[in-house]
Amino acid sequence: MAPEVLLGERHGTAVDLWALGCLAFELLTGYTPFTGESVAEIFEHILQHAHGDAVRWPEEEDHLSSSGVEFVCALLEALPERRLGGAGTHGAYGELRAAPFLLGIDWDSLHSREGVAPFVPTLVCSRRSNSRALTAGATPWRRPARAHRRPCRAAAR
Repeated sequence: MAPEVLLGERHGTAVDLWALGCLAFELLTGYTPFTGESVAEIFEHILQHAHGDAVRWPEEEDHLSSSGVEFVCALLEALPERRLGGAGTHGAYGELRAAPFLLGIDWDSLHSREGVAPFVPTLVCSRRSNSRALTAGATPWRRPARAHRRPCRAAAR
């Protein structure tokens, strides 16, 4: 949760940008930026971040690119109005789109759902999971059509 939400202050779209920063951090590192033994401790670390860097960055030297670190830092800015795209206007989202970390994205294709995904996972349904397999040939940027196979069922015990 963004600091302004935890503090009970008025908030707007900048909280979504904070959430994007947390998600980007987790996707880049494999763990969340704020941790603790309890929810209260995690919230405390988020509020401490407003007074300094409370994010647990990877210890490996070149784990993250400089543009990735700058992107996450700009989204996890404690003051909502200073967050990347935090002004909440259409022009502010242009600022977000222009971030060096996102330069390879074709925003028009993404918006019109015409682009090709750079990576499409292939999932195989196993007896040990309840997940459904993705169908091959699914339209890029769209949810795959319902699989013709039945969803996996838990193995009989």
